[in-house]
Amino acid sequence: MLLLEMKLWKIRTFGVSALLAAVLAWLYGGAQVGFYRTYYNVMEYDEILGIEYPVQVDAFLPGVETLAVGFALFSAAFIVCSAIEARRARRPEF
Repeated sequence: MLLLEMKLWKIRTFGVSALLAAVLAWLYGGAQVGFYRTYYNVMEYDEILGIEYPVQVDAFLPGVETLAVGFALFSAAFIVCSAIEARRARRPEF
């Protein structure tokens, strides 16, 4: 009984950790509202011509998929825990 409680606690902790890690990665990456991006634009100024032009800078910017994956792992962990608890509640103890 105690071993099962420890396993359920670990599964729940994994779910919450996955959600927290996804949110932190998304925020650290700039909280992109769209999908993943592999670059961003920086405007530079050409001294000779006197114009500004965009330059692409390589970077990994996580999008909302990061949040979706974190929430999916969180949900799956809690669904598994709920199913185990419901199955245990239906089974009589000897």
